Amino acid sequence: MLQATIVSIATIGLMLQNVVAQDHVQTFRDVDDLCLLCICQASTGCQPKGCATIDNQVFCGPYQISKGYWQDGGQLKVPNGGPNEFEACATNQQCSENTVRRYLLKYVRNCNSDTVLDCDDIARLHKAGPFDCNNPALERTLYWQNFVKCYYEAK
Repeated sequence: MLQATIVSIATIGLMLQNVVAQDHVQTFRDVDDLCLLCICQASTGCQPKGCATIDNQVFCGPYQISKGYWQDGGQLKVPNGGPNEFEACATNQQCSENTVRRYLLKYVRNCNSDTVLDCDDIARLHKAGPFDCNNPALERTLYWQNFVKCYYEAK
């Protein structure tokens, strides 16, 4: 009887993990190309940018990602990236976009508390990170104004 209960609990645990994983992946797949484009537009005008230091932190590329963001996004590399793999990836359009996708998959959450996981949440998460994406001050930034203009006017 005890063994059957343990097996049942383990089975339920696996089923819950699968549901959570499926929901997580489904949510991530809802991040469409327009959403990523508008995050890129809001970050830099989607221009191929080098790196800039802001408040003692280095931000690079079209998505203006930091080294910590790149690490959380899987530390992706480009062929012949050289000794500074972070900058090589962050300034490469495809590598930085893949980093953003992986980062968002890792941290996806409802940042605006509206019970819907959508591009609004993803844009907040990209800019403010997983622990501050619900900060209303984000809505007063140039990044947010540019994101809203791009995303909601294109829809």
